Amino acid sequence: MTKNLLRSDVRALELQIFKLNELYVSMRAQAFGFELKNRTIRDQSSEIDIASLFSEGQDHLVFIVNMRVSCIYCMSYADGFMGVPNHLGDDAALVLCSGSPPEEINAHKEKRGWPFDCYSFASNDLPKELGLYSDDEGIMPGAVGFTRKGDRITVASVNDFGCGDTFAPAWHLRALIDPKWMELEPKTL
Repeated sequence: MTKNLLRSDVRALELQIFKLNELYVSMRAQAFGFELKNRTIRDQSSEIDIASLFSEGQDHLVFIVNMRVSCIYCMSYADGFMGVPNHLGDDAALVLCSGSPPEEINAHKEKRGWPFDCYSFASNDLPKELGLYSDDEGIMPGAVGFTRKGDRITVASVNDFGCGDTFAPAWHLRALIDPKWMELEPKTL
């Protein structure tokens, strides 16, 4: 097979993956859509309602669930989201919520320069309610899309994170130079 033919096959495969991803996103949205009862998480000084994370005029919230600051993979995902808040639109925000205590996650926020607010769910079972928990693995990192209409908050969609997924650009960029890209281990800071 010539390199030109192989490149053509690669492009065709990319298009198939794109179309499959469109289907996946649509099906994932249909699988969720349940109302979230008002839950609280912690900032450094108090318990706060998830509803208060929506700013005036914002009806969408991307909620990153991070296991603990000791998980280098979770830290790598969070690092990859540094520029995302600027591109979500004026009607959406991004926050990170960790299983680590508020002081620990906010110390990492400062150290790593994260531009988004960080909170803790260390004292509750929120990840389980959101579907980011398994009996075998415990808390799983992931992202939750919340929407708000009036006083009602809906879990619009949930996606857990894992090596090689589309939420961590480092793996895909590494794949451009290394066929063993799935073995990439994030660096600690």
